[in-house]
Amino acid sequence: MMPRSTSNPIEVYYATDVAPEDLDGLGRSRGDPAWTGQGQSPAAGDRLESPRVLNTGGMARSLSTYVGINTNLCYLGTVGSVFNWHKEDSNLLSVSFLESGANKVWWFVPESEHDAVERLLLAFMDPCVLKAAGMNVWKVLEQKAISFPATLFLKNGIRVYFHEMRVGDMVVTGPGGLHGGYNRGVNRASAVNYACLAWFEFGIAHAAEARRNQCQVPFPLEKLIVLSCQLLVDGRWWWGSPAVLKACDPDAFAKDLRVLVTYLSEHVAEVLSWRASPVSHSWFGSSLEAVSLSEASVPVKEFVASRAAQTDSEDHPDGNHTDTTGDGALCFCCGAAAWLTVVVCPRCIETYEPSSIALAPLCCWRCASDQYWSGDWNLTETPSAEERDQHSPLMVYRLFGRAAHALLSRLKLLLPGAGQEQWRYGA
Repeated sequence: MMPRSTSNPIEVYYATDVAPEDLDGLGRSRGDPAWTGQGQSPAAGDRLESPRVLNTGGMARSLSTYVGINTNLCYLGTVGSVFNWHKEDSNLLSVSFLESGANKVWWFVPESEHDAVERLLLAFMDPCVLKAAGMNVWKVLEQKAISFPATLFLKNGIRVYFHEMRVGDMVVTGPGGLHGGYNRGVNRASAVNYACLAWFEFGIAHAAEARRNQCQVPFPLEKLIVLSCQLLVDGRWWWGSPAVLKACDPDAFAKDLRVLVTYLSEHVAEVLSWRASPVSHSWFGSSLEAVSLSEASVPVKEFVASRAAQTDSEDHPDGNHTDTTGDGALCFCCGAAAWLTVVVCPRCIETYEPSSIALAPLCCWRCASDQYWSGDWNLTETPSAEERDQHSPLMVYRLFGRAAHALLSRLKLLLPGAGQEQWRYGA
């Protein structure tokens, strides 16, 4: 008979995703109108003392506040408390800093093993849980509620890397990297997500997967793509110079440029296809019209703004509203934050005012051809033949026509073999 344990029970808790007080103004993004931070952003060569200031100089500073993504969160652990296996939102990178206390143990599975991970977890997870998640293991892991030992992966031939984090250490996870771990005792850590040029490939892949699985992704990927392209063609970058990025790894830099060129090329080709296609459905009544967001009617502007992501929560008890209207409008089909181009129906906006937020359709440029061209207007009542003729699609854009072609052409000049590169090395 085994002797009865004489150890005393302990409480295991892990206070995760705690938003710190905004005493220094860094509880909000620099791109948020309610940001109150003081001073200059860190220079490119400055030592990073804490991830808390990381996004004051990076590309995420152009966005509004997305708590825990471009602003940091605190994590308070006790002995044996775990942070369950997960990937970061939108496949972003992350940096974690152990401020005080006991060591933190990390396990990492590289992105290259994800197909093997998916096959294993499909066989390992509870069938009821999988069914509820549409047989999508990544959707289950997004909940950060499932824990299993790293040996499960190792025993099935999946590579797992290990690191024991000590006070003062920073741990960086790459885009799409699966990770988890536990705390050896009472400790305090902080962490934040961030984006870089190499991340776009993974962010775009994540957005495509989310569209297939009908998962909403409000993070404004498209805005970061366009703004980054505009900086690159001017020889500038968010933090430091693009010349440094290229010098570090020319092949990787060229690969990342091709990802951006491909994205913008797909957008231009799709929009040109709309403009060239006859609009034959009886609801359309006329050809597709296009207008810049700045020149759109007031009801259209207000409607597009109303479709922005809503990020306000108890994390911001200061009463300031988080204005995300500059980050794009959420597509009612795929849930992505569309920044380049959306398609709306002015008649629907007028008809369903003031409840048009929920009823009037808005599509991103990827979904519009399927939704609008098929006549799927999401109307609550069947319109009469006369009313149908009054409905027509309106393309509202931030970048289109000559401006889009010019940006794409200048970006292609930066690719290897495109001739003399048009760099103006800037700060």
